[in-house]
Amino acid sequence: MFLFLVACTPLVGDWVGEVDCGDYAMDVEITLEWGDGEYEGEGWLDCTDGYGTDCEQTFEMQVEPEGAFGEQDLDVDVDDCEYDIGGMSGEAACDNPDDVEWDGADAITGEWGDCDFELDRD
Repeated sequence: MFLFLVACTPLVGDWVGEVDCGDYAMDVEITLEWGDGEYEGEGWLDCTDGYGTDCEQTFEMQVEPEGAFGEQDLDVDVDDCEYDIGGMSGEAACDNPDDVEWDGADAITGEWGDCDFELDRD
């Protein structure tokens, strides 16, 4: 039973990093938990728009690794996206990241639209 828990929960925890979009960057934080046969989590993007206004986007996600351990690709589905820009809030379109890779330890990298991201275990 112990081996099963270790093999199925290595992505659990807090991940922090940056989404680099060239002209601007956003801080990102993700919390992943194991539940119902997959990883589930919440995420936050913090940024400042081109006019200097603080903005935040929140989202939920499901993450499916291709294996139980080691370096591998991750399938990530993002949904329930919401934004808050200068006190105005609402629902936002959700885009799934592409080419998400996990080093099997403490780093996740990928592409999100025209942006690159890197997360490290917190």
